[in-house]
Amino acid sequence: MVKLLRRSIFAALSLSVVLLPSSGEAQDFDPSGRGRVKPRLRRSKPSRTRIRRPKPSGRQALEARIARYTAIVLRRPHEPVPLRKLFELYRQRDGSTKRLIANFERRAKASSSAASQENLALAAIYMHAKRDQDARVLLEKIAAAKPRLASPRLLLAQLAQRQKQLSQARKWYRQALRLTKQKLEREHLRRTLMLLALDQNDYTKATQHHRALVKLAGGSLFVRRELADELFKRQRYERASKAYRKLVRAARGDNRALAPALTNLGHALAKQGKMDEAMRVLGRARRLAGRQAGIRNQILALMTEIFRERGKLNDLISLLEKERGRDPQRILTLAGLYEEVGRVDDAIVAYRKA
Repeated sequence: MVKLLRRSIFAALSLSVVLLPSSGEAQDFDPSGRGRVKPRLRRSKPSRTRIRRPKPSGRQALEARIARYTAIVLRRPHEPVPLRKLFELYRQRDGSTKRLIANFERRAKASSSAASQENLALAAIYMHAKRDQDARVLLEKIAAAKPRLASPRLLLAQLAQRQKQLSQARKWYRQALRLTKQKLEREHLRRTLMLLALDQNDYTKATQHHRALVKLAGGSLFVRRELADELFKRQRYERASKAYRKLVRAARGDNRALAPALTNLGHALAKQGKMDEAMRVLGRARRLAGRQAGIRNQILALMTEIFRERGKLNDLISLLEKERGRDPQRILTLAGLYEEVGRVDDAIVAYRKA
């Protein structure tokens, strides 16, 4: 009996050893399932050490700027801003511009041709240094040697304009315009020629240049009003009103542009003493202005000026009193008018409303 019991225990132990999993299988067991993706270990990127370059000293930075502006002046000597900056840098470094002029004279002397870019830059340097005669002689030589180059003609035009030789300036600008292809530069030249023509009261040529300028600008209303504004500025009010009438016709359908055009026309008419027509035009402008506060304020100021000159402020007061709404500027204008004509109590009430 005892032997039988021992055999049964030994058989049970042997079976349990067979059914136990191996150590490797026990380690691979995962209760979430066999499809779980094992996390990947991220490799740390090697740290990059930044190499700090030493900052240039003040002297080195100044020399670098001088070199940069020297290159710009050599490429585009007719542009005044880089030239002026180069003079400032030399004065900052040396206290004068003697080395600047000597540097460009040395470059011009070493160049292969008398009509080289170095000589052109030297002429611009002479112009900025007020050595006009030296600049003119050099530029005329370059212009004769380079009949298809606009730069010397631009510089000659600027020189003549500075010396109030407007006819000569217009001649050189026209030649430069024929040789210039870039749109922005052509616009600048057309505008300059328009202004010079106005300075000489050549209204026909001024109108022609303005027409070409508008075409270059794609019919822009802002460019359309330039001639009228310049005429008004020069107190040529009759011609300005004609130009503003053209602008009004061009702005039809766009109240944002039409209201300012009518305002300018009304102002020009008032300056001619055509008060009745000016008031009609300004009234129309005010109706079209809508909520454009800036234009409405300008119109009210012009109307006040016109009625004051005519001695009819009470008529303007009556006109403004008939209007409805709580336009703050209208109420403020009324308050000021009440005060001006001696209606103090009404002025106080209006100020409180505003």
